Amino acid sequence: MMSFLCTSLLLGASLAQGQSTPTPPAAPTAPSTTPSASGSVASGTSDADKAKNKAKREKQFSRLDKNSDAFVDREEFKNAKFAQKKPQRAEKRFARVDKNNDDKLSKEEWLAAPARGKKKV
Repeated sequence: MMSFLCTSLLLGASLAQGQSTPTPPAAPTAPSTTPSASGSVASGTSDADKAKNKAKREKQFSRLDKNSDAFVDREEFKNAKFAQKKPQRAEKRFARVDKNNDDKLSKEEWLAAPARGKKKV
């Protein structure tokens, strides 16, 4: 009721001074939750962003794989800077990512795991 009165007063004052009718500001829009072409709900991540993220994760894997055998074993993982800062957290992450429990991470296991600090939905 109060906003109606204020709007009416402003409109009346504008018309009295010969000004055109003021237009109200547009309402904010909510993020899209419509299904994308792949059938999943749009999450704000474009295909280009996903490709960039995948390339970044592949580069990380290559840096971790010191002996270039296409696997990151437990020792290679422990020697990474992030693992030396928080060894217990790194050990848990290694165990979580190593789905087949062979004490080494394949590139597929690495890419399938959620990025550090991100949770898979």
